[in-house]
Amino acid sequence: MRTVQQCFEAGLVDGTKVHLNGSLVVADTSRDSVVKADAATIAYIARIRAAHGAQERKLDETKPPSARCETSLKLVSTTDPDAPCVSRGPSSGPARPRDKHHRMVDDRCGVITEVATTAGDVTEGARVAPLVTQHEANAREEIAAMVGSRGYGTV
Repeated sequence: MRTVQQCFEAGLVDGTKVHLNGSLVVADTSRDSVVKADAATIAYIARIRAAHGAQERKLDETKPPSARCETSLKLVSTTDPDAPCVSRGPSSGPARPRDKHHRMVDDRCGVITEVATTAGDVTEGARVAPLVTQHEANAREEIAAMVGSRGYGTV
């Protein structure tokens, strides 16, 4: 935060045009820890996630509801159940536990002004509002233009 603020003060960031990007990263867990879950286990995990999400929202009312996509719901890592199994595409091999980094980059000099790390199956579109809010708070400037991949598109 302090480094980003120094970039604003030095004129390296103007805050009005930004680029958004999300990247899948392999979670720090073994592919061997992934098992195929039965219906009862899937339902149990869903109840735990729902209860956890409800508690989080009580603590932080600004947090959006979960935006998880329906990806590999039958696979679960026994060592890191918060890292859902996600594939990068048909040619990238089997789904494996992944996290996702969402970044906002200022256009002027390519300074990363905001980062969020989520579970790998959280959609890019679900992170736009929180990234924008934090960037505008840091920049003290309203964003005039955003550029993002098709993952950021919404109906």
